[in-house]
Amino acid sequence: RAERTQGGTSMVGGGGSGGGVVAARAVGDRLIGWATLISSVIAGLQVVLLPWLTPLFTTLPEVREAVQLPALIAACVQLTNGPVFAGEGILMGVGAFGHLAGLTG
Repeated sequence: RAERTQGGTSMVGGGGSGGGVVAARAVGDRLIGWATLISSVIAGLQVVLLPWLTPLFTTLPEVREAVQLPALIAACVQLTNGPVFAGEGILMGVGAFGHLAGLTG
């Protein structure tokens, strides 16, 4: 019987203990893939919806024009958010806290 898990931490940890390294790697790969796909969709939506999002926050044309570049940069950064977040969960799941501390410190 499969138990419900809450995130990458318990999914990879559970895959590693039950099915070995191959199962844990498959779960980690799947997590990274889904995270990359979802963050790409969100980044694409940010870029596509930008002309409709900026008027929700300001009516000034100068501000709308000034926010274009930072919003595009934020969309590009969004592309990395998904895989990095999933990777952090995977590292926590396999107990690589020293490696994780070195990456985030």
